[in-house]
Amino acid sequence: MQGFDARKVTGGASGALRQEFRELELLDEITRLRYEGKLKSSVTGDRRNTLIHAFREWKGDLYVPEKVHKAIRWSKTDLFATNSDENDIPWQVLQKKQKLVTSAASMSQHTLTLGTSSAQFGQSCATKRKISGSRVAPQRKKLKTCHTVEDSQISCMHNPLGIIWSNNSCAYDSVISIFYAIWQDDENMWSNSFRALNAQFLGVLADGFSKHANGEYSLEEVRDHLRRRLHRHSSNHFPWGGITSVDILLTTLLRSENPILSSCISCPQRHPVSRQREATHDCFISVGKIDFESIQDELDLFVISLASKCTVCYDFLLRKFSFVDSPQLLAFAVSASTTTVDHSLAVAVEGQTEPKQYCLRGVIYYGNNHFTSRIISSTGQVWFHDGIVTGRSTEYEGSLEDVVLTVCRSKQPCVLIYVLV
Repeated sequence: MQGFDARKVTGGASGALRQEFRELELLDEITRLRYEGKLKSSVTGDRRNTLIHAFREWKGDLYVPEKVHKAIRWSKTDLFATNSDENDIPWQVLQKKQKLVTSAASMSQHTLTLGTSSAQFGQSCATKRKISGSRVAPQRKKLKTCHTVEDSQISCMHNPLGIIWSNNSCAYDSVISIFYAIWQDDENMWSNSFRALNAQFLGVLADGFSKHANGEYSLEEVRDHLRRRLHRHSSNHFPWGGITSVDILLTTLLRSENPILSSCISCPQRHPVSRQREATHDCFISVGKIDFESIQDELDLFVISLASKCTVCYDFLLRKFSFVDSPQLLAFAVSASTTTVDHSLAVAVEGQTEPKQYCLRGVIYYGNNHFTSRIISSTGQVWFHDGIVTGRSTEYEGSLEDVVLTVCRSKQPCVLIYVLV
């Protein structure tokens, strides 16, 4: 356990404090073994007691992790205390009119833990019970709102889930929260689309979303699993616990097995250039060398100026892009000069008579070395997420037509994410 100081427990510490340190040591050991892939599959639990109990059933009651300080090590003569409060409080589904009466009655039947108020106890009992046997069950958070919304209107909204920030995870949190909201629209279709687009990473993410929906993993665990996989893929781009760029993350996740763009080089004066067409497999697009007011303006021209020059007229050569496929997901890097965030895009595809329509589903913002995001539902509701501030919750901000997307709490947009309609 990092930061442990034996002097704090050798000078007359209470048994409860010693037990707390011992349990934290076991939880550290469980975390280490899970990270290294050495944890037995039977070691699961949705509470501290059940998780530690399952671990000790596997390792034995006298097992002590190697790095536990001698001041709190346990043995046959100094046993690791077993928490006697391992049974759940019996519960039943109540009718709406019974809730207030039964809640008060049930509180009177239980002895409160020292330091726990009756109000706290009542709040705990009212919380939705986690799925039994899951590692960390998904939680439904109370809807937060920044606007005055009618109760009937809020009740019919789907509140997207966010991810709790941990160890410089904001780039992952922003991207995965948006992708999860998209995936929830049609779980089977999007699972197949993710695998078809990029089985190596998006396919793994889709499997993680399915396990989360089944109560097997939290979204934080889904994120960390993907994060470890990316770290093994490229430790330089994805340092474990280090800062990661959203651009690098999306470039890796949204690299398709099929060509998405085709490009050719030309001279502005139409002098011949002996270069072949090139194919691009990226669904994350950043041309960025010409300033446009919006992504649609950029797509309508879709030309960038190169550093090389024509050998005849010495004008800078141009690279012209065109779409050869219409993937389910498209993401665009946004320059600081962008003054408009398009709610929809019309994308011309070679061989298609009509442009493909895409709708905006997420905006990622950057400022003060931190990424946040806005999640946009398929019905046009805008939700704010910051893994540090909102955690697993998201805050409702209003309808897409009413929210200004070009700034978000002093941060500027850096990525726009669209889906094929």
